[in-house]
Amino acid sequence: ENLTGRRGSSARGLVHDSSLPWLHNTLEHIEQAESCDPSPDIPKTFPPPADETKQEWSELSSNVNKQNYASLIKKAGPYILGPRIGSSPVHSIVQCLARREKTNKFYIIKILTLPDSAKETTDDQQGKMLMLTEFSLLSQLKDMKGVVHCRDFFKDKAWDPVQNCEVNRLCLLVDCLMPHDYDPESHYLVNLQHHVIHEKKLSEKEALIIFW
Repeated sequence: ENLTGRRGSSARGLVHDSSLPWLHNTLEHIEQAESCDPSPDIPKTFPPPADETKQEWSELSSNVNKQNYASLIKKAGPYILGPRIGSSPVHSIVQCLARREKTNKFYIIKILTLPDSAKETTDDQQGKMLMLTEFSLLSQLKDMKGVVHCRDFFKDKAWDPVQNCEVNRLCLLVDCLMPHDYDPESHYLVNLQHHVIHEKKLSEKEALIIFW
């Protein structure tokens, strides 16, 4: 279980992957695409189209650009997926940073791919048991302060390019209480486990400050 606190000085974000076209960068790319010349292949000497034709061309180009960028965005339900974070005890569960669409709210999403019953492995069974157990425990602690809360739990479908087929997924959304480079406010968060690993040991005074 991760416990978190706040520290006065900003910390370097632990999560960063600039190669992923998501989050704020996605909106910036779309805006840039909309402002680009919609007809780069047409010679500049051609006379401009009529106002109505030009408007239709611009709208068509804008929709195409948005569709191109939208196809690059990986999602789970209404949440845009970011880089992987942390590690999972089983291979069947993947943890990612996620942002809810049209908001600046970040979460950690745990995704379990559900295989066909005939192809289910021991790892798949353990992953299913771990996720259902975590959801059950967090549901009982929903009114408790100072613990990670479950914000959403749902099932969706996604295209798996490796298996070249559509797969079912079980998604568990919890609070993101770790620093990352996509939200400056998160830099004040510190993960207690990471802090202890970094400091090697804590004095009694520092431990009392953290826990009290």
